[in-house]
Amino acid sequence: MKKVIWFDTETTGVTEACDLVQIAGIIVIDGVVKEEFDIKSRPFKDTVIFDEALKVTQKTKDEIFNYPDPKKSYTKFKNILLKYVNKFDKNDKFWIAGHNINFDFNMLVKWALKNNDKYLGSLISYKDHFDTLSTVKALKFVDKFPKTQNNKLVTLAEALNISFEGMAHDALFDVKATRKLGLYLLRLLSNIKMI
Repeated sequence: MKKVIWFDTETTGVTEACDLVQIAGIIVIDGVVKEEFDIKSRPFKDTVIFDEALKVTQKTKDEIFNYPDPKKSYTKFKNILLKYVNKFDKNDKFWIAGHNINFDFNMLVKWALKNNDKYLGSLISYKDHFDTLSTVKALKFVDKFPKTQNNKLVTLAEALNISFEGMAHDALFDVKATRKLGLYLLRLLSNIKMI
């Protein structure tokens, strides 16, 4: 049984001193969507907040500081995962999937640690992931993907006529577009003949 969590985060910036303020995802088990979630999380007190990050997400400091307490938000996220994974079975874990997933995963791990949880690895595999960004780059290398100006999610979605259901740089809309891109890439990969 393959369990996948497609997810995306929005953050206060890209440095180590920044925090996750939104995580949205789609839980898929054996190809069937089981649940979608969208969780906002107030930054921790010591968080660095970059104006550029606020501009990208079209949020203000007042808005993000009115998000729910990070402890409550993290508990809500973890409870979603626990519905589908037995934390005591070391072989029962989610694969992670997303666009530039290493960044989002690192932010997720940091969020877990700030919430005093060292056991996220009992629910999510730290080694199994599907990254649409890396996949696009590999397919471009072998001339199997359209040339694009850059590899941003919005640009790639445009090239494939994948529409956003709402505003880009909102984690929920981004993860839905990412999954559509990912499914396209997986179909493409399954049709490539090996040399």
